[in-house]
Amino acid sequence: MSWTAEERVTSDATECETGLNHGALAVNAWGTVIAAWAERDGPRGNFRIHTAERPSGGAWSAPELAVDFPESYAGSNLGAKFPALLPAAGDSLLLVWHDYRLDGIDHLELYAKIRGPGAAWGDSASETRITNSDHPESGGDNSYVPNLARTPDGTAHLAWYDYRYDGDNGEILTKSRTGGAWDTTPGDGPDTNISQNAGNSDFPALAASPDGALHVAWRDNTTGSYRIHYRRRDPSGGWGGDAVLSPAGVAAGGVTLAAGGDGTVLAAWSDARTGATALYARERSPAGAWGPPRRVSPDGVGAEESAAAVDAGGRRHLVWQDARESAFNREIFHQAIDAGGVWDSTGASDFRISTGAGKSSRPTLLLDAAGRAHVVWQDARHGATELYYRRGGSTLGAPGGAPGPPVLRARPNPFRSRVTVTGLGAAAREMLVFDARGRRLAVVPAADGAAVWDGRTPAGAPAPAGLYFVAPVPRGAAAPARVLRLP
Repeated sequence: MSWTAEERVTSDATECETGLNHGALAVNAWGTVIAAWAERDGPRGNFRIHTAERPSGGAWSAPELAVDFPESYAGSNLGAKFPALLPAAGDSLLLVWHDYRLDGIDHLELYAKIRGPGAAWGDSASETRITNSDHPESGGDNSYVPNLARTPDGTAHLAWYDYRYDGDNGEILTKSRTGGAWDTTPGDGPDTNISQNAGNSDFPALAASPDGALHVAWRDNTTGSYRIHYRRRDPSGGWGGDAVLSPAGVAAGGVTLAAGGDGTVLAAWSDARTGATALYARERSPAGAWGPPRRVSPDGVGAEESAAAVDAGGRRHLVWQDARESAFNREIFHQAIDAGGVWDSTGASDFRISTGAGKSSRPTLLLDAAGRAHVVWQDARHGATELYYRRGGSTLGAPGGAPGPPVLRARPNPFRSRVTVTGLGAAAREMLVFDARGRRLAVVPAADGAAVWDGRTPAGAPAPAGLYFVAPVPRGAAAPARVLRLP
């Protein structure tokens, strides 16, 4: 896999953070990458949530304020944090976060909002409180770290940890956004407690399978040390039993999950079973059996904060941060294996994603439909923690390894002044535009599989209203292989 150069998403030297829920990235149907982060730029040092977008073949947009934290809200050095993004129906974008506005550190709830296609966050000021963790009788009043996943039917699902039942011990809760809305009925009825134990349960990971099943894993210290627990919800809504993935007597770090199209589930976490913290992975077969744990990172480098994904071809991806470069300069690394492969714990197969001289941490990993890997992380190379991004090339192809034919998409369509065409293929150097009679009307430069046509001829005249066709021209080719009609 080849990787693009690092790109700095934020640039105002204000402290930023993504969170540990791996929800800081989304990719829409047109290949636009959306990043979300919390930035300490609100009153009294509070965080506000921002997003930025990178069109396929383009550059990062200026940050857009998604969640404000006005002076009237409670708390100092808190604010709106841990954003999670998810594409929703009709090219909308769902954002969920945890928020201290009600009573600062004493009362933390989850909120959500939707941004419509082509709209700004400010166009829809509606922010819905979707949890009710205020239980004064138990001292439980905090909901933390939302995780989002979407099943093939388009339903959004949420998992988080919550202290509503016991102020000292958290539980893992889930709920779903059905019929385009969250159930916000007061009380605990709308939420499902899936951990229900005497210990503290926190930092859940959530994944959805193509068959509609949900998978949740989390840390649990009921037995005295934190171990990784897992449960599955079948497509009909029934929850299976609790499986424990990590060994007893060894404290496990945060867990990440990814579901493959072949029915497998990849889980990864860090623990120090050999005396030094390393990254371990296990896989659940389609039949429901968990395989043995396999070490992924080199021993003794302190690997932590992993994120997992599985592409459409079954290739497994993991990213994490570790201290192999320096104890004061932790960096982000990536490793991938094919289905049935074995993780390389020597470090020889690892690719260093971040290249700065400051601490890099909290990576988020997302694979798009074309199999490209997108990674954002926190990076302190400039002093204040900023957000950085890097993209890996696709590992997918047609049978035999040959690239499949391009699938072109246009947005908006119809259009008035400009249209973005994606799916031209990484090898395309330009895009040809033809009118309905087959005459070539324009030649548009292409980059990164995309091109933008301003609706004009090479002479600068506006093209007349009508139907147009486009074709990619690969590098080294004299003419397009075919003319494809815009969908």
